[in-house]
Amino acid sequence: MLLPLSWLSDFIDLTLEPQVLADELTMKGTEVEAIHRYEVDGLVVGAILDVSAHPDADRLVVCRVDIGGGEPSTIVCGAPNVAAGQKVAVAPPGAMLPGGFRLKARKMRGVKSEGMILAEDELGIGDDHDGILVLPSDWEVGADLGRYLPVSDVVLELAITPNRGDCLSLLGIAREIHAITGAPVRMPEMASALAGPAPVEVVIEDPEGCPRYAARVIDGVQVGQSPILWRARLHRAGLRPINAVVDATNITLLELGQPQHAFDSTAFAGDVVRVRASRPGEPFTTLDGNDHELEAGFVMIASDEAPVAIGGVMGGQDSAVTEETTRLVLESAYFDPSRIRKAASRLRLSSDSSYRFERGVDAERVLEAAARTAHLVMAHAGGQDVGGVTDAYPEPVEPASLNLRKSRVDAILGLSVPPAEIQGILQRLGLEPTVESDSWSVRVPTHRHDLEREIDLVEEVARIHGYEKIPEVNRLSGAPPRGLSDLERLQSRLEALLTGAGYAGTVGNSLISPSEIEPFQGPGAPAPPRVRNPLGEDQSLLRPTLLPSLLGVAARNAARGRADVRVFEIATVFEDRGGVHERGNEARFQERPVLALLATGRRSPLHWSQSGQDTLQEWADLTGIVTHVCRGLGLGTPDIEETQLAGFEVGSSARLILDGKTLGRMGCVDRKLSGALDLRSDVFVAEVEVGVMLGAVDETRRFDVPSRFPVSCRDLSLLVPTGLGFAEVRNRIAGVASRQLRSIEAFDVYEGDPVPRGQRSVALRLTYRAQDRTLTDDEVSRSQKKVMDMLSGELGVVVRGLD
Repeated sequence: MLLPLSWLSDFIDLTLEPQVLADELTMKGTEVEAIHRYEVDGLVVGAILDVSAHPDADRLVVCRVDIGGGEPSTIVCGAPNVAAGQKVAVAPPGAMLPGGFRLKARKMRGVKSEGMILAEDELGIGDDHDGILVLPSDWEVGADLGRYLPVSDVVLELAITPNRGDCLSLLGIAREIHAITGAPVRMPEMASALAGPAPVEVVIEDPEGCPRYAARVIDGVQVGQSPILWRARLHRAGLRPINAVVDATNITLLELGQPQHAFDSTAFAGDVVRVRASRPGEPFTTLDGNDHELEAGFVMIASDEAPVAIGGVMGGQDSAVTEETTRLVLESAYFDPSRIRKAASRLRLSSDSSYRFERGVDAERVLEAAARTAHLVMAHAGGQDVGGVTDAYPEPVEPASLNLRKSRVDAILGLSVPPAEIQGILQRLGLEPTVESDSWSVRVPTHRHDLEREIDLVEEVARIHGYEKIPEVNRLSGAPPRGLSDLERLQSRLEALLTGAGYAGTVGNSLISPSEIEPFQGPGAPAPPRVRNPLGEDQSLLRPTLLPSLLGVAARNAARGRADVRVFEIATVFEDRGGVHERGNEARFQERPVLALLATGRRSPLHWSQSGQDTLQEWADLTGIVTHVCRGLGLGTPDIEETQLAGFEVGSSARLILDGKTLGRMGCVDRKLSGALDLRSDVFVAEVEVGVMLGAVDETRRFDVPSRFPVSCRDLSLLVPTGLGFAEVRNRIAGVASRQLRSIEAFDVYEGDPVPRGQRSVALRLTYRAQDRTLTDDEVSRSQKKVMDMLSGELGVVVRGLD
């Protein structure tokens, strides 16, 4: 925000030098990013006595100009609008123009010019260079131009934080300076209103979007150029002057922080102003000439016939004030910040009004702002009030009340601030404190939306008292630094295991679009939490799964020629369990840490000794990395329970089970989904609940003495029903085999001819070894017989052979 100090001085006496003031504001929380100085010297008001043609130039004229005292000056000028009788801004020889340029008398095509008649841009108060600036006829000839215009000025460039919307105005900064220096704040002149309502009816059909709407009618207006002082001030503040009516609304916006809007009254048929929500697909043409198809839920200002403005964002083309306008409807309202933010974002319309409404304006200053705008319009565009003010305010905003304890202030700041100083700070901030023993009951004004808790008041005391006064402490205080939590240690171990296996870690955005989540949301899946005020539909949900994020990583790599991808992410996922969410009650939303990994493309760099197909990632690679991670954490081997899951290829997905608990899911991503992302190889993913891992991880280190006796291996060839999983077979074998059984491995799986339909051929290798002796064939054979009897008798497995 650009803040001209000459304008600010209308609101408060500035006793501090600009640099000192900038430093004070910055230290008190309102950062001054830059100081812009406009310095001129010697500029005066002149009167053109006569104009004659230049003897040697068709486009130049010679003017005799009275600049006060002595003989008139001869000035050569090339402006097309110069004429005798005008009051003009003159820079005589020796005067300094913006940029430090000193003017000298010089000849122009043979005629000596004793100065320069200036345009707006040459004075630094506007952009117009089409002609000289013509001054009001009542300005005194020979007077210093700075007496009437802020040609010499200092402008502070402020960075206002989003929570301090009250500082987006001259009044707001004046309040801050008052809190620092104690200098009184002055309010600008305002118009009084006639008794009763204005001759327009205001009907609020959307009180949530617009809690308050006031309308004022001014008749007999003559729309023309605004005064020079207004144009100069608006230019220095970064706004473009339009006309006296629009400029009046912008002046009120900059002075009081309350956006205003002026409508041509002919836009409201029947003199009824309706505040309603937009309808889906409703067409509307904004003031900038762009056509929009509106979504449902934007706040609209409308007549009985059609909408005339998007409330708080931009007016409509058909209701704009023009030179033909003679009767105005002045709007002063309070709109819900979230609704304005949504409309401005979706429509890509950002205005000075929406910028302030998004951050929250003062609902209690609506009438005051309307009175200021009415005064400015009637003073410089003519006209008069018709009736009073129609103020629709169904549910007035009640000021908040907070409690501030001195003990809390001292504990947080680490020093004792005298009670009298705390009381004074609160009063200068306009917070209306009432002493209650060793605390204060504080009434928070409606313009301070950022003050919600006691800690906010502590911060107010700290910043006005001075952060620099808080002493440095050369000792450790508070609790000693803690070590890593169990979850952090587990995350570190997971990262080590996966990076060691060739996977790269990624970090994705927690916000995601519904279209990305939909493929993985099966029937009955918990709903993902929706963001109340999203930046857009593509970031409207908190992700309930990490898989879309990893697919996005794979797609971006593939688009850049990196089709071989192995990545993982450890992050939080979110779940909406329904019900009502209240402060302090987080039962509705659940957050869980999850590990997700993805592999696609080749498992190793292309080599002449392998065919391309042999090197591609397969289901076995996925089960291998999952098993590697689980074994590396001491969890053992998880069971793989084949089942069809949403988002996965048919017959290529499974749940991971660990000690009877669901550990996660894994599988090959639906080829239609991966193909839509231009991923040409199968994409294998797994998603594991870190919380389940954390509850099962065993950090005890165990060491077995290796057996020095040989192993005995037996192979089984089986026909297994396709619905029977390997985990079930493995667990049942381990339950009946002798305790010398060391491992069960599947080394061949086949489906298809000549294997009967509904079965698969599986070859298992069972490895036996004793710790204290060499096993006999008889011992191993007895164990194998128990295994075969169990397989054929209990599981319906056909045992085809035994080696």
